[in-house]
Amino acid sequence: TPCSLVSMSPVAPAPARPHPAADAVDEVAVPREPRRDDDRGLVGSALVVVAAALWGCWSLAFKNAERLSPSLSAATESAVVFVVMLVTMVPLAVVTRRRAVAAGQASSTTRPASAWALLLALGVSDAGNALCFFGAMQKTSVAVAVLSHYLTPLFVAALSPWVLGEPARRSTWGALGLALSGLVLLLRPWSAAGADDVVGALLGASSAVFYAVNVFGSKRLEDRFDAVEIASWPKLTSSIALSVVAVVALVGGDGAWPSAAALAVLVVGGLLCGAVPTVLFYAGLRRVQASQASVLTLVEPFVAVVLGVVVWGEALHTTGVVGGACVLAAAAWIARAGRR
Repeated sequence: TPCSLVSMSPVAPAPARPHPAADAVDEVAVPREPRRDDDRGLVGSALVVVAAALWGCWSLAFKNAERLSPSLSAATESAVVFVVMLVTMVPLAVVTRRRAVAAGQASSTTRPASAWALLLALGVSDAGNALCFFGAMQKTSVAVAVLSHYLTPLFVAALSPWVLGEPARRSTWGALGLALSGLVLLLRPWSAAGADDVVGALLGASSAVFYAVNVFGSKRLEDRFDAVEIASWPKLTSSIALSVVAVVALVGGDGAWPSAAALAVLVVGGLLCGAVPTVLFYAGLRRVQASQASVLTLVEPFVAVVLGVVVWGEALHTTGVVGGACVLAAAAWIARAGRR
């Protein structure tokens, strides 16, 4: 610190006019305190990346469950997973809130009904996101479904300055362009064309809209609720909505009830690929801008493709390798920008 530098210097008469070079040396010698914002942005980026990587492991749960119960529908799978997330995450939200109030880290004042209404409404958009995305997976190729779903970063980056008042950054757009280009190379949508591709792409884009609504709504509520609450309470309405859709589908003969073994696989998947990464994502979202978090989630399809190659024996072309490298480079770029 400046005080320690002064105390170590010998006592001598001060010169009438200090030499400019001496001032420059003193300025260089004074150590700078690390900025807390730097660490906050780095931790937030890491949390979002870990969450996205865990989300990319969904195939381990769904494919194994479908092997055990081949007639499983996407609606039934989604309903089971969201109910598991509801049962595990809401009690966690209640406990963390009480501890925060007891420790004086949060106010005991009751949050307004309008804030609760918005929080629960996010569950509806979350259910819409799941239904549209899995519907896209059924209608078209995984490449088209995932690529159209990951229009979310474009929506968030374009609208964040107006919806959230976040400053526009060149790095966000540059990393977004690099990441989307990498996704095109990684997923190669031109290699699988079908009659339902247009419908599937529209469903994927619709899921992207629902996902963007969740990001914006969560940022609006972060002053009223903590990260665990934002991640947990919307699962109440989304579980109800998805359960209704699943029951209607089962009554209509679309799909079947999961076997005990398939149900166990879905429960584990709901915990490790659903509850845990969701909490991590919203914790990270409190530390970085929404547009940055959305770009960092592009790690998810990269992990999904790697698992497809390593676990499920799917082919990966040279363009896929280049595309995966672009996605990781974009994630590193946006993380570094967030730290600055």
